[in-house]
Amino acid sequence: MRPGLAEVTLVGILVAALSIPPTLGWVPRNRLYGFRVPATLRSDTVWYSVNRRFGRELIIIGIALAVMATSLDMAGFDTPAVRALALIVMVASLLTTTVRGWKAANRMERQS
Repeated sequence: MRPGLAEVTLVGILVAALSIPPTLGWVPRNRLYGFRVPATLRSDTVWYSVNRRFGRELIIIGIALAVMATSLDMAGFDTPAVRALALIVMVASLLTTTVRGWKAANRMERQS
């Protein structure tokens, strides 16, 4: 795999792999690892709920990014435009999930 799409594949694999422990509830509330926003850092209930829910989404996103980048590379579509598009998809999906998770954490905190 050439540089460009290889990085997107690697990021996808890392995102998926690093999302497994929080998704399974193995990561206690902390300031280093997990979905860390003010609402999750104030409550164990919000912490575990948000990390489980959005960890699952990040696993799906990571796998999808890796499959997309690998498929594009194997099909011979490793061009600057395709690399830019893959990067945009990666950043947009991670940013969207982060914003959704932050809003959900705030909503859960208000409801508790």
